[in-house]
Amino acid sequence: MRSLLGVALNFIIQHINKNKEDNSLLIMSPICTHLGCAAGNAEVSMKENEGVEFYCPCHGGKYDEQGINVGGPPPRSLDVFESFIEDKNVCIAILSPMVREKRKK
Repeated sequence: MRSLLGVALNFIIQHINKNKEDNSLLIMSPICTHLGCAAGNAEVSMKENEGVEFYCPCHGGKYDEQGINVGGPPPRSLDVFESFIEDKNVCIAILSPMVREKRKK
């Protein structure tokens, strides 16, 4: 039986990328900023045709590979988690997501 923590960490791993601005580690929350549903990987057709990397099927929230909201009702980009090195391990502060800016119109 898989633990709830293991399932959550596997889901978060899908939301890790490199920040285009400064090449730092970008760890995005899988929680849609609209109503708190889970935003998972988008279907291949959405990735290829719309540039959508993460999709929330509950209300149609769409995010690009950097977690920037590009469609649907979400009011802002996916929140991000701070990461730090401790004893040669990468640690992720998953209990303290940081809010990013609102989407540009």
